[in-house]
Amino acid sequence: MSTISKISLFIAVMAMVIVLSCSKKASDQETITTNETGTVFEQVGYWEKGGSRIYTVYVIELDWVGMNVYAGARPHKEGRTTTVLFFNDRNGTPDVTNYSGSMHDVISRVRAGSDTLYWIARYDCFPSGEAVFNRYPMRE
Repeated sequence: MSTISKISLFIAVMAMVIVLSCSKKASDQETITTNETGTVFEQVGYWEKGGSRIYTVYVIELDWVGMNVYAGARPHKEGRTTTVLFFNDRNGTPDVTNYSGSMHDVISRVRAGSDTLYWIARYDCFPSGEAVFNRYPMRE
């Protein structure tokens, strides 16, 4: 096999891997993202009401900087709140997509859930634009 054929085969295989690993939700948002250091983020849930948003995300690694960067890259509507909740157990990551009520109601439901042991970080971007990242929010 020639060098050009090997390169073409490699590119084709890598393209397939990328396409297969980037699943999409109905909202057309990527649910699995990998950053430049190799940390994988899986968006399990997405809630939105009145322009405010909550994302629930599963991560394997405690990449605090990566989580902060990932959260800061989520869409944010000026004058609204965007919250990203990180969990380190896939089954313990709540899917808030169909939760009802206000943003406060959704966060309260997550706080009351049995899986808060796996809740490792919380990022909030407030209506003012101020962003806050907290490790282990249930230990506050």
